[in-house]
Amino acid sequence: MKVRTGFVSNSSSSSFILIFDALPKSVEDLMPMLEFADASTEFSPEKYAETIFKDITEAEEPDDEELWNLLETIVFIENLEAYFDARSKDQRDLLDQKIEKILDARFAEFKSKYNGKVIRVLSYSDNDGSFFSALEHGGLFENMEHIYVNQH
Repeated sequence: MKVRTGFVSNSSSSSFILIFDALPKSVEDLMPMLEFADASTEFSPEKYAETIFKDITEAEEPDDEELWNLLETIVFIENLEAYFDARSKDQRDLLDQKIEKILDARFAEFKSKYNGKVIRVLSYSDNDGSFFSALEHGGLFENMEHIYVNQH
């Protein structure tokens, strides 16, 4: 398990594992899948949809390693408090083993549940300006099946 030490900036990034029965064929097909209620009104729904559609169509199906790493981030964050509460190397080693078992189960569950689905991973960072911050924090994917990965 990797723990970041040292300087940490205020910028954030988030990944979204998007799950589709089939990829939308156009921006118009994508629009009803998106949620604009919490998105910044500085940008139009069409601009959000056009960017997301472009990103979805340009992205490739993630490989198992990419999915594993994203799920590992989620499982680690869920167990972060316990990791910092571990006082000894033995306690941390036991926690690492527990996290590995949870991750194995979570990955197997993901692969089974979404077998045959189309998966895309999009990542956005508020470090890239206000539009990308809105993509990251605007709740745009709330209407579609997705998994949010906080990478702050």
